[in-house]
Amino acid sequence: MHGAIYLDEKSGLPTTEQAVPQPAPRRKNRGSAFFWVLLVCTLLYVVAKPLGELVEDLVEDDDDDDADYYKSNACNQVDPLFPAVHSDKLLAMEAILNSPNFVNISAARLSGAVQVKTQSYDDMTEDPTKDDRFDAFPPFHQYLEKTFPLAHSMLKVEKVNTLGLLYTWNGSDSNLKPTLLMAHQDTVPVPEATLDQWTYPPWSGHYDGKYVWGRGASDCKNQLIGVLEAIEALLAAYYAPKRTILLSFGFDEEVSGPRGAGHLHQHLLDRYGKDSIAVLVDEGMGISEDWGVALAQPGVAEKGYTGE
Repeated sequence: MHGAIYLDEKSGLPTTEQAVPQPAPRRKNRGSAFFWVLLVCTLLYVVAKPLGELVEDLVEDDDDDDADYYKSNACNQVDPLFPAVHSDKLLAMEAILNSPNFVNISAARLSGAVQVKTQSYDDMTEDPTKDDRFDAFPPFHQYLEKTFPLAHSMLKVEKVNTLGLLYTWNGSDSNLKPTLLMAHQDTVPVPEATLDQWTYPPWSGHYDGKYVWGRGASDCKNQLIGVLEAIEALLAAYYAPKRTILLSFGFDEEVSGPRGAGHLHQHLLDRYGKDSIAVLVDEGMGISEDWGVALAQPGVAEKGYTGE
């Protein structure tokens, strides 16, 4: 049986195809059969090691080709867009956001958010006013108001189904569809039996100089605080958006979101109509390193069914 290496027409990667086996010649006697067996064994012995090394090299080369292929066909990050109208503060914003001082301020903001125990449970009532466990959320709203005063004084802030937060920053062009930025206020509960298993207490918001520790630090108060930080910084720089910006923060995403996202969804649908949002940014699936490239993965599935 003879083998050959081809290039696949679709992927351009090497592939092995086998020719149709040819019938073996009819053996005439035992002597000739023994001769051929001996010859084949000898050839295998002679070429086995070099052949193994060749196959190994081909596999390694194939992996390299895959990496080169994916790198060359990657969707590269587009250049950033800058507002046509600038202010001194807006021009200085990149330097400010990359400064050690801002890192410490940002960590303190997230730490404070983590310290508010906004847990959600499977057996909570549908009406948030009839379950004492929802009482943790108003203090969290107060914390946000204190931490982001410009966002709460200059944007329209609405409470949807009592605890859902909807912020509206009206743009100068009402013909443009809004941008919707989303996150959720609630976290998964912390069972009492697991408290001694935490490196730092789950509601401490401990900052070790690199990470903020605690429940909600990465799901999803980090995104919620990050969104409000961006809005606060833009407001401080006198930025005026052309497109309306909406912030939507549900409060029961961890238990599928019917009280929070379900009501926020209907509220936005009633106000703006179907297919009325230009772009929506939610939790996503994080950032991973593959083939030497950082990839931001789109969220295509979630345990909830209406988003945050």
